[in-house]
Amino acid sequence: MYSRGKTIAKLVHGLAQLPVQQLIGDILITASRTDAYDGVSFATTLRNFRQNVLRKLLPKGVGIITRSLNGRLHWHLAVQMPVTAPAFDWTSFEESERYFHLYQTYKSRKDLQFYHYYTRKFRTSLPLEWRKINQQLMIEGKKHGLGRVFLTPVRKNLQAFRWYLVGNVPYRKDDRDKGLQYFTSWGLKRMSKCQLLSHYTADYRRHIKRFAEGLQLSEDSYKITLRSVLGRYWYFRIKDLVRDIDHFSMNQAARYDQIRESLSLHILRSR
Repeated sequence: MYSRGKTIAKLVHGLAQLPVQQLIGDILITASRTDAYDGVSFATTLRNFRQNVLRKLLPKGVGIITRSLNGRLHWHLAVQMPVTAPAFDWTSFEESERYFHLYQTYKSRKDLQFYHYYTRKFRTSLPLEWRKINQQLMIEGKKHGLGRVFLTPVRKNLQAFRWYLVGNVPYRKDDRDKGLQYFTSWGLKRMSKCQLLSHYTADYRRHIKRFAEGLQLSEDSYKITLRSVLGRYWYFRIKDLVRDIDHFSMNQAARYDQIRESLSLHILRSR
């Protein structure tokens, strides 16, 4: 049975074992067009890629597989790099991404030329060690039938990067993802069942149960209902309320009442 809470706990535990931010590389790997929506085929491809390429090139790594808004599969990875990359050209990287999407939309030769120009520019701003690893990842990615593969440093601080990865953890397992493990890691100490239960799951379940009961929501439906009312990232908007469910401040109590009223309106409109 898939559990988003346990997956997040494993991801955070793995990220804590990586070195300082300057030595962390951010890798994005997309599925090929043929496997873009097929979780079973993508799982097989990634298993081979991780075993034959990633483990040999990089000593440590942790990642999460997710689907984009249109359902396409991709893989976010945080890996340990040999040296830092302090002079990375983020402006050229943004322009490269912008022209790539323009080319995908309009198929203009000029957009393609700009995409290649800015791509070369941001890649040359990487240290030699990073460029070698990035080139090897791209070559092996094509051999394994993957889509886009590119490597960048962590742009903001480590905490923001951690929340970015946590935000990509799927809320529920897609029916198309039979046999696909969303979380993956290598070269790191695994989280024991005892750690998982004592440090995350027990408190979370107790708090979220009390939070849902106060809103008269069942354990089976509270996730879907809260997401419908508060949006895709509902938990991050109310995590302080869940954490402090036993001792609300006046402001928190007012917010809790507002959520209760919004839920009541939502239920009435959906009838």
